[in-house]
Amino acid sequence: MVESFLQDGKQSDSFPLEYGQSVTDECISWQQTEQLLSTLAAQL
Repeated sequence: MVESFLQDGKQSDSFPLEYGQSVTDECISWQQTEQLLSTLAAQL
């Protein structure tokens, strides 16, 4: 399983929070997700 969000990484739950970044689990970015899915699709 791969988790993605708008921005990669994980932030602490302290304020101010950064929009588009996970506070639960570390994620890959939207751009990385697009690249990963394109690579996987090319392998089919």
